[in-house]
Amino acid sequence: MKRGVVSLLIAVSVLGLLVAPAVAQTVHNSVVQVPFDFVANNKAYPAGSYLLTTQGTFVALRDADGRFLAYLGSHPAQSEDTAAKSKLVFYDVDGKHFLARIWFAGSRDGVELIRAGKETEVAQQFSATDVRRAANGVPENSGK
Repeated sequence: MKRGVVSLLIAVSVLGLLVAPAVAQTVHNSVVQVPFDFVANNKAYPAGSYLLTTQGTFVALRDADGRFLAYLGSHPAQSEDTAAKSKLVFYDVDGKHFLARIWFAGSRDGVELIRAGKETEVAQQFSATDVRRAANGVPENSGK
């Protein structure tokens, strides 16, 4: 009897470990309009409307027709303020726009994309303060 209770407790504990992360993850869906060509995960995308869906540590990128384009690796990010609307943060270097972060409407949650290739080099040119200013809609040269 004692052995059966211990086995049951272990099984419930393991099940709890498997279920808890799934419950803790929030799925975010956002339709965004990007007014310029951009680069994400070393691939170029044209200006247009996109659907972004978080799936664990990945962001699924789909076009306006819902066709799957790519999974973008990401890390969780937190903002001090709740985003009024979904926002994309890009690094802009020599006219090329590199997608760096995504903030979701009605949430303090966001994601920072895992950089690949040229994106790593570009990101090193920007400070965390520059990125926060861009996410809050403050121009870099505003001095705020």
